[in-house]
Amino acid sequence: MVIVGIEGGKNEVVTSPKKMRRVLDLIPSNNLQVIYDPTNYLSITNFKDQDEIIKDAFNLFRDRIVVMHAKDFVVSNGKIITVAAGKGRLNYKLILKLLKDKKPFINILLEDIKEVDMDESMRFIENVYSRV
Repeated sequence: MVIVGIEGGKNEVVTSPKKMRRVLDLIPSNNLQVIYDPTNYLSITNFKDQDEIIKDAFNLFRDRIVVMHAKDFVVSNGKIITVAAGKGRLNYKLILKLLKDKKPFINILLEDIKEVDMDESMRFIENVYSRV
């Protein structure tokens, strides 16, 4: 058996949680799973609505999330810039609460991170996860 992971994002074909749900409905196989990266769905026009976007994702495809990418974002010069997890504006408290409630044993992969930030980002995620 092969598991295929699909990742959506603003620069991809699957640009929203609703489009991800549509893909999953078009290919109704449990072998197609989601690599969930909450930052990928955020843009300069919608980042202030991140809580609703995060909740939509969990409502639409939480049962198919196989792994989560962890990175963060800041807004600079009218652009979304990715940074190490815990160094930006992503609502990790909400995301990790939803993961803990719905997908407690999921793997979280650090992404877009420099080696110097790895330990701090891991501690950040562990700390938030333990408190939600």
